[in-house]
Amino acid sequence: MMRIACYMRCSTGDKQTVESQRTEIESYLATRSPKRVRWFEDVGHSGGKLDRPAFKKLMDDVRRRRFDILVCYRLDRISRSLFDAVHVLDQLRQNDVRLVTLADGISFDGPYGGLMYALIAGLAELEREAIRERVKAGLRAAKARGVRLGRRVAVIDIEGARRMRAEGMTMREIAEHFGISVRTLQRRLRGATKTPSLT
Repeated sequence: MMRIACYMRCSTGDKQTVESQRTEIESYLATRSPKRVRWFEDVGHSGGKLDRPAFKKLMDDVRRRRFDILVCYRLDRISRSLFDAVHVLDQLRQNDVRLVTLADGISFDGPYGGLMYALIAGLAELEREAIRERVKAGLRAAKARGVRLGRRVAVIDIEGARRMRAEGMTMREIAEHFGISVRTLQRRLRGATKTPSLT
């Protein structure tokens, strides 16, 4: 006898309501004879993040191995991010929980389950690489326009720092005053003069 968890999610203004998802899942359950069914639903939550209340409880039950199959209407009910979806799939596989999504016909059960997982993981890697390339292209374009990249150089009053040191303040106190590290302060002081740095 199978133990089944059913997950439903809809965001604000989502056309796919929790009620319509439940109807589809109940039709699926009618063809099975589950020993136990647990329902989890997140209403008004985006699929862009995984820190949704019901979903977090669901994943806690995954780690406790409280069910054998997770059913949802579509994979994007779990997450709209392929990266996050693959992360969730990894956790399901590690805890021997099979995922079934009804609308897109995805099942990680049987001989083709591993192939389906590999396909989704591959698509996630392609998306990750595409994002990396877009970021690199954006940085190249910004550099070509003369935009300065990287962290802003902290402005330090060198003479003021020397006065603070002469008045007995420690290097750490001076560094905290300017919002920089002690190492950065020492480097800037060395670069400002040929005389030995203040230590």
